[in-house]
Amino acid sequence: MSNVTLALIIISSILVGLAIVTALLYLFTKKVLKNNNHNISITILVLLIVQFILGMLNNLYVTIPKAKSYNVYHYLGPVSIHTANALFLLIFSIFYVINAHKLKNNQRLGEIGVFSIVVATIGGLIFVNSGGQNDVYSLVMALGFISAFLIYAYTTFAGSFPKTPRKTHTKQ
Repeated sequence: MSNVTLALIIISSILVGLAIVTALLYLFTKKVLKNNNHNISITILVLLIVQFILGMLNNLYVTIPKAKSYNVYHYLGPVSIHTANALFLLIFSIFYVINAHKLKNNQRLGEIGVFSIVVATIGGLIFVNSGGQNDVYSLVMALGFISAFLIYAYTTFAGSFPKTPRKTHTKQ
């Protein structure tokens, strides 16, 4: 089997896997989360907290090999789960933006949230591919994470609720 054929099989398998994961998360969003951006935002926030915990586990207990750093993905451990969770966060944040544009509510915040997650994901992938030797990419990952966390915390707790006028008490 040639290298080109093997590469095509690997790429096809990855694309099929991504399509299946996206379809399952879409069904979860439609059926369980009721396609409600507030529920999606809560889910993203919970996944971001899980992402932080996994990142700390990686930081404390995982050594990324300097040569062939991609080998860190060859076993099911905190790095692989951290990476899969990043994929879930990316997909949910895209669903959030699509709904935000349909509802015309929090579109910019959703876009900034997706951008932050993309920045964190790219920073993390480059960090691992550098063998964990370039801390700038770890910083990029952390900055992407904290901005996404702040955006989705805001949309969860302050930005998703309709404004209601406050009742004023008048003296009689």
